[in-house]
Amino acid sequence: MIMKIIIESGKCRGDFMNDLGEDKKNLINKYEKKNNYKIAYVLTENHNKITLRAIIFAKMYNGIKIGGIGMLRCGESYKEFRELVDKAELWFGKENVVKFYLPMDFNTFHSYRVVSDYFENPPFLLEQNIEPHLYRFIKYRGFKSVKKYYSYIVKNPVPVIHRLESFALRAKKQNIEVIKKEISKPDMRLLKELYEITDNAFSNAFLYESIDFDEFRNIYKPLINNNIGVKLMIAKINDKNVGYLFAVEDKYKENRWIVKTIAVKKAYSNAGVGALLTYDLYRRAVRFGIKELIHAYMSESISTKRFSETFGEIYREYSLYGKEI
Repeated sequence: MIMKIIIESGKCRGDFMNDLGEDKKNLINKYEKKNNYKIAYVLTENHNKITLRAIIFAKMYNGIKIGGIGMLRCGESYKEFRELVDKAELWFGKENVVKFYLPMDFNTFHSYRVVSDYFENPPFLLEQNIEPHLYRFIKYRGFKSVKKYYSYIVKNPVPVIHRLESFALRAKKQNIEVIKKEISKPDMRLLKELYEITDNAFSNAFLYESIDFDEFRNIYKPLINNNIGVKLMIAKINDKNVGYLFAVEDKYKENRWIVKTIAVKKAYSNAGVGALLTYDLYRRAVRFGIKELIHAYMSESISTKRFSETFGEIYREYSLYGKEI
């Protein structure tokens, strides 16, 4: 088996791209054109068949050079994974990278993190692949978790409604209202509003990097087009959009919804907007006979831990790993 790093375009890059779906190909083509990024490709081939592939990239972030390993398809050979990391570290060193992260497809808008605990629970809709061997390989290689995320499951929505009722009433007294949107096809004006809220709400998040509207639109369009029962709720103050909640029906299990995103503009982060959005969604869930809700990919914090301990339990743990050069 031969492992090689390809930086130039040509047949090997073509082989790499042929191993990807159209969405990944388009993403790579977009990031190859960005001045802030330098990208290389790592392949392991055995009898002209790709057994491992990954991108490695370097970029400036907050004044320092960081890197990442993404688009990772890894078999169950630890030797191959170790060699991938060794070659990537050499490339990062030449690019003056200070620290790199894995797995990460360029930034936190795209696929990143790996499942790191609670493997026994079945996958839910929109969840990333569960690959216990990749988690083990990362740990064996000495990487440290730099950030943890959790998906929490609530099996009884009613106590959440009771707990949030007073917060919701206070929010309503501040002229905050929630508009429910049923969308079955992309609405460019609406997506633009969600984009602006998202960019503001998460601008201080760990490793956050702004993307342009076209890239944002391409992330959300498939969710709307694929008829997965989108539940979109928008919070307004004086007819101004200040937050939203994006949820979908879990096609893997009946009577379960997945809360994918809750975003509130920073200026309104303490106004009870998130509580009101959650309150209204849970009331709606009960009316529809929904038995369970999963809050997906919540960043580790005191408030999320308290929410889990009070109303539900951890369904899955994910970790992003990093290493200094």
